[in-house]
Amino acid sequence: MHKEDIKTEIRKRHGSMAAFADEVGAKPVHIRQALANPYPKIQRLIADDLGKTVHELWPFWYDKDGSRKRTKVTDNAAITNRKPARRDSKQPLSSRESARGTA
Repeated sequence: MHKEDIKTEIRKRHGSMAAFADEVGAKPVHIRQALANPYPKIQRLIADDLGKTVHELWPFWYDKDGSRKRTKVTDNAAITNRKPARRDSKQPLSSRESARGTA
């Protein structure tokens, strides 16, 4: 379900996002954050209120059983095997480096 659809449903049922937050005992900012980022506690409150599962609302963050999916870095080998950049001593320092006195 798209986040705008979720917001529309909440507004239909409660009048506003702030009113919903008051009813469930959460801060409005937490409701907004839960629509954009994983926030299991608040997302479960939203799902329960809408009569849906968290997987139905956020299938990319939750498995069908309601447990959080763990995201994996797909190019982890490239990140961990990367060598630190070395400065060639013959290259002139950038203006920022010379101002700091770093080499």
